[in-house]
Amino acid sequence: FQIRLGRYVSVSADMANHGTNTGLPEQDVGDLRIGENLEVLCVTHAASLRSICKGDLQSSSLRNLKCLLLEHCPQISALAASPEQLGNLETLQLRFCDKLVTLFEQELAAFPKLHTLKLWALPEFKNVRCVLPALQTLEIGECPMLINVFSSPHVLVNLRNLQIKFCDAMETVFGCGNLTLPNLEMLCLWNLPELRSIGADWPSSSK
Repeated sequence: FQIRLGRYVSVSADMANHGTNTGLPEQDVGDLRIGENLEVLCVTHAASLRSICKGDLQSSSLRNLKCLLLEHCPQISALAASPEQLGNLETLQLRFCDKLVTLFEQELAAFPKLHTLKLWALPEFKNVRCVLPALQTLEIGECPMLINVFSSPHVLVNLRNLQIKFCDAMETVFGCGNLTLPNLEMLCLWNLPELRSIGADWPSSSK
């Protein structure tokens, strides 16, 4: 089952569960391939999809991917073994992925081009687990297992928009020491009942 549609692909429940619609058994979802020029990939309501770069969607086909949206993918626990498999990704949005625990299995791997990260309604999500030097926008909501966003040293000099809402267990935003956020323009912390500290400094309003 091959899809080669240039730079944009949207995968819905019908494609992700194509065993039902094409006669292929469910275990053959790993045969799904997409064009190497793909830049935008949206996957929604894919009940059988377990990963992006472990065979379900071939990692060699995603090397030019810039924007990835996953929504209602209940079996995914991590995106990939390492960010190198998605090295050109600039925007990542994850919503309603019930088993997602972390972004990458590799500890403290660099994700050099990602500038926008949005995480919403991830009940098992525990850590970002990678370094994001280009990050400009970080929005997180309804992640009840998340205690802190980053637990290791980070440089976030480009961060401009930080919004975190409805994370019941969050104790500190940055658990890796007192960070400096020189370009921060928007800060929204809402309904974080266990929050004790932010762990960061930012410019005063007089600047």
